[in-house]
Amino acid sequence: MLVMEEFNTGPKCAYPWVSYLICLAPLPLLAYIGLESYGIDYRAFYLAGKAVAHGLDPYINHVTLSSQFYGPVNAELAFYSGWKYPPLAAYLFVPFGLLPYEISKSLFIFISLALFAGVLITALHLLKRSITPEAIIIALIGFPVLSTVERGQVEIALVALATVAVALAARGRTGWGMALLGVLASVKIYPLLLAAILCRFKRSLQLRGLVVLVLVLFSIAIMTMLIVPADWRQSFYTRLSIDFDRVPGQVLAALPADSGVIQGSTTVRSVDARNLIHSHDFVFGFGNPLLTRQPKTAAAFGSFGIIASLYLNRKQSPSQQALCLMPWINIANPLSWIMGVVWYLPLFLYSYNKVGFVPRFILCLPLILPPFLNVSAYFAASLTLIVAKWYRLSQPPSPTTPLVR
Repeated sequence: MLVMEEFNTGPKCAYPWVSYLICLAPLPLLAYIGLESYGIDYRAFYLAGKAVAHGLDPYINHVTLSSQFYGPVNAELAFYSGWKYPPLAAYLFVPFGLLPYEISKSLFIFISLALFAGVLITALHLLKRSITPEAIIIALIGFPVLSTVERGQVEIALVALATVAVALAARGRTGWGMALLGVLASVKIYPLLLAAILCRFKRSLQLRGLVVLVLVLFSIAIMTMLIVPADWRQSFYTRLSIDFDRVPGQVLAALPADSGVIQGSTTVRSVDARNLIHSHDFVFGFGNPLLTRQPKTAAAFGSFGIIASLYLNRKQSPSQQALCLMPWINIANPLSWIMGVVWYLPLFLYSYNKVGFVPRFILCLPLILPPFLNVSAYFAASLTLIVAKWYRLSQPPSPTTPLVR
């Protein structure tokens, strides 16, 4: 009943589809940033797919074999590559690794933005029926999306698909939602935090949803054992135990002459791409600077925040509780950057036209505050604790007595 009530309230579509054409305005800016950037995070994904396609361990830096395996910033001359994700996920990037690098990077950015525009917005429409076009524009020009496009991160795709999982559960498809979360966990484990909320949409499906999730995770584990070579799996476990700034090196005395960051600049030289910028200033912002390299403390603090958010939003719909949980993913992660604030976007888009003018401005702050302040993720997580009050304050009071002339 709760689910049905959630979909039967509110206008079906407050904005005609033509009004969403203005949302295309930020695309030239995003395209420009994507084309002039090297995409150092995507480079790790690309090289992992390329390594798997050549039968090589994706966790090892293979620059010794060919300068086409050069990974700027994230690998350089270190023993390990920049790939730190579960081994089965590397197979997803094999098709991208077979393409020329710049074409592959552009295709990946296009798919990520398409997922944002098509999948994320559609999923939110299923939850609320109406998303303000100006909120989409603000989201697209905010620093988290700019940074994600610049670095070539996979976060936008994960956020969009996680929101789809929430929408599926809200429509009574808890099993499908849980299955999707299990698949996402094969890339990054943090979306699994949403499983606690998906079970709350329909209590009769709780056990079934959990069974589906366990079966999907078990299937992924079995596929990993059958498909991924044992030495690759061991490399993954070893890689996880090493801090990001303590990766052993060197595999070569010096980089090949045709590879490397040009001294005194942020430009990368490589054999398979033009000289592109590896980092703009707006990507330098931590998601959880106070708990960097403190995984246990970060997990404890993030868990406390999630519990507090769920308690304060206990009277809200399960879908809203799930959207409020997403920003805390960035706090539970001890190695999160400004790109991780894209987990705040579903709640931002969902809430933007449900609050008054001043709260709208405050909702924008996690997206527009300079990343070097290192407070955007904390701000986004804090807003989950109070945003429900703004919903009630923005509603006009219902008349109790008829107007008398």
